[in-house]
Amino acid sequence: MIGRSKNPTCIRGKKFPIPYFKQENAWIDTIIFKEWFSNVFKPFVKRFTEKKVLLLLDNVPGNASAFEDNGIRVIFFPPNVTSWKQPMVMGIIGAFKKGITFY
Repeated sequence: MIGRSKNPTCIRGKKFPIPYFKQENAWIDTIIFKEWFSNVFKPFVKRFTEKKVLLLLDNVPGNASAFEDNGIRVIFFPPNVTSWKQPMVMGIIGAFKKGITFY
């Protein structure tokens, strides 16, 4: 979760179930993306598999470009591809709901 406040009142003094990041506009930028990837996503994925993983992302944060880190490959969709991306996303979500695995 990304917010503007350094210490939001809604989570102050509580154990929040997801990581919270502060950013002036409450948007993901390159710094927050890299921090999230290294400290949240990568450890989470590595708890479940040692296989290679592909992460497809829309809306490139800042000036980020495709990269690979410890068997996790990150690729960003180009801008303005919603018309062909939405049906693919619906198919992937449907497969997950049905419990289909892709390996």
